[in-house]
Amino acid sequence: MALTTKAIAVIAVILLVVGFAAGWFLRTPAPEVAPQPEVVFGALLSLTGSASSVGESSEAGLELAVEDVNEYLLSIGSKTRIRVIVEDTKTDPAVALEKLQSLAGKGVRVVIGPVCSAEVETIKAYAEENGILLVSASSIAPSLAIPGDNVFRFCPDATHQAEAVARLMWEDGVRVVIPLWRGDVWGDDLVEATKGCFEELGGTMVDGVRYSPTTEDFSTELGSLNSKVSQTIAQYGDVDSLGVYLLAFEEVVPIFIQAQNYPSISTVKWYGNNAVALDKELISNTPAAQFAIRTGFPNPTYAVGKTEKYGLVDDPIRKKIGRPPNNYAFAAYDALWVATLSYLATGRTNDSATLKIALPQTAGSYFGATGWTVLNEAGDRKFGNYDFWAVREDNDTFMWEHVARYQVDPGLPGRLIYERKPVSLEEQVSLKPIKLGHVGDYSSICELYSTSEKKGQLLAIEELNAAGGILGRQLEYLDRDGALNVDISVRELKDLILSEKIDFALGPCSSSEALALQAVTGDYNIIRVSSIACTEAQTVDNYNGTTLQVVVNSYMEGRGQARRIHRDFPNAKKFYCFNQDYEFGYREQAAFEEEIKRLVPDAVIVGKAFSKLGETDYSPFITAMLAMKDDIDFVQSSLYGDDLVAFTKQAKGYGFFDELPFMALYDIDVLRALGKDVPEGVYGFARGDFFADPNPKMMEFVEKYRAKYNGEYPSGWAVLGYDAIYALKAAIEIAGTTDTDAVREALKGMDFTGLRGYTPVRAIDLMMVAPTYNGIITHESPYPFPIWRDVWKIDGAEVIRPEESVLEVRAALSNRTAS
Repeated sequence: MALTTKAIAVIAVILLVVGFAAGWFLRTPAPEVAPQPEVVFGALLSLTGSASSVGESSEAGLELAVEDVNEYLLSIGSKTRIRVIVEDTKTDPAVALEKLQSLAGKGVRVVIGPVCSAEVETIKAYAEENGILLVSASSIAPSLAIPGDNVFRFCPDATHQAEAVARLMWEDGVRVVIPLWRGDVWGDDLVEATKGCFEELGGTMVDGVRYSPTTEDFSTELGSLNSKVSQTIAQYGDVDSLGVYLLAFEEVVPIFIQAQNYPSISTVKWYGNNAVALDKELISNTPAAQFAIRTGFPNPTYAVGKTEKYGLVDDPIRKKIGRPPNNYAFAAYDALWVATLSYLATGRTNDSATLKIALPQTAGSYFGATGWTVLNEAGDRKFGNYDFWAVREDNDTFMWEHVARYQVDPGLPGRLIYERKPVSLEEQVSLKPIKLGHVGDYSSICELYSTSEKKGQLLAIEELNAAGGILGRQLEYLDRDGALNVDISVRELKDLILSEKIDFALGPCSSSEALALQAVTGDYNIIRVSSIACTEAQTVDNYNGTTLQVVVNSYMEGRGQARRIHRDFPNAKKFYCFNQDYEFGYREQAAFEEEIKRLVPDAVIVGKAFSKLGETDYSPFITAMLAMKDDIDFVQSSLYGDDLVAFTKQAKGYGFFDELPFMALYDIDVLRALGKDVPEGVYGFARGDFFADPNPKMMEFVEKYRAKYNGEYPSGWAVLGYDAIYALKAAIEIAGTTDTDAVREALKGMDFTGLRGYTPVRAIDLMMVAPTYNGIITHESPYPFPIWRDVWKIDGAEVIRPEESVLEVRAALSNRTAS
């Protein structure tokens, strides 16, 4: 049977859990049970009642998941098939318990659902007593986040949503909030959580109005709310700083219809919740929809990344229900996949205790329609962003429109990204693109490095522009060739600043150029991001607050070399330093010498040599070192690129690497260029090659890069270029503007997590605390080029110059200048 494109994409997900399955069998022998021809799961969904819109979407997601899972099982020759028994809870906790008891009588041990937290609260005790696992796609009450229980939730708990809503209220200018909420565990928890977040920002949440979930006539509640709103307006004197926070299900429709009879509450801003976002009933009722438009009424829903898998699932669900599905439908889809994969990984057991252990481990290895489904210690979704939706009218038709996203990146504070960021007349510049001017070095030995850096930057820019840009502005990339020449680079950067009016600068390759360009950016007060040139002078000696250095600097790298050499050669005392004759080479050698003498007090530098950039004949250097081989324990070098390729080929012909241990910048580009000619066992260092740091975020980048660039593997320079753009994005969004002074302040002490992990930016020098990598070259590689073995990723915090030392260097330079 030929598989559909969608099925092939879904099956690809299974490969991500193969490692988990193998690990499971190694840790815990799978129970020997006969494969069941049919595995039955249960589902408790609110197909009727006040949460039917969520229930309908979730049912469509489960139906599609059953189709895809069974198609996968058929494709691998398995006789096992899955079936889901769907029960309607009517959004009633008592009915949910009855339906769970019915499913238990049919032998069901894993249940997808229920939809609402009140239902989960009511049935969880019975589930635990009877060995039943509950996997809810939409319950979010924080009080139900209990480690070790039988409840797993495939969306984050409401504390994350509370942060998002509080932040949106605050940025809207609201300073006082009155809640109107459904009196159940979901509503109570969310009011309390949002109150804490809003008051932490400096706002006030006054006593509001709580109503029973069975209420149908809201005149009493709305009358009380109207009085509170009138009193608050009189007290604070500003209607624009007051908001109403509504926590409701589909009773939002009668509430809004009746609310129009109360003048005060129709004049203030209203804010909603996840249960109302994308609700079909609200946009189907004209008076209610008009009230929503008049009061703004943005509603958050758990956001998922628009991955390829998302697209393959979105279209069929959309066709089933005739409208855009809420994201809990995708969470339900993933929940059934994880439940099935847990069943397969444990040897097809129906033992709930075994499945309870397997399910969170499977979730941690699964990337589905909602992305990575990793759970936290309470069994809830670990990470989560939120999309805000509001009702809009177009040609007499009401629809939901995306208005903002609340984004939380690891290590960074949450922030709002508006679909159309509101701006003042003085800020109309925000309608223009953000211009990035890149100075590469293509007509030189840096051609490979600059090209790779540019490819990484362009991939990041493409992604950001597709997602709406930064602060609603698209990014424009302007590229120039500095030709590894200081005068040319300066000329090109000045032209980019004066003629093209760039907002930020990128590049160059060499450290000598970088220092010259830094003087230019200082003169014009424009920030430049350096992702190849790594001289420490950019952030210490010549610091002027205009350079963000995302690449490890020469001081850190030289110290990293010394540490690796000392670790592997603890008895080595005599060192020869062979570097390039310019800023970078001198800095790297000096840092190595300082650190090796700290580690080995009686260490001796027996010789130093510096070759010019673009050297073609290395024989004098090679023969000189070989003549001293008995007096050399290790050769340190910072040669790179075409220079290192030429040196390696010539040195190999002399038998150099058989006589002397050697370390230089053997990154992917050099390893790829040398191929089989690269000497096995030689030491290499680099700044971000993917094989040295194959974390999930890095490998996802590798896949995207290869897809864009015809199967090419990215070098570390592409990694750094990509990180450079995203670091700049983070700073601009924190600042809320592209103004240089504001972005500089945002960069100081900024948390950032990129492809190389957590790499914050120091306030004292705008230096990213980046790692340095080293290893031993091997031809045993899964890639079409040699790599390293025994990789050591040295945390940047271990080798960066201490802040007090930075101040001492600057003071010494200042005194020298003054004298």
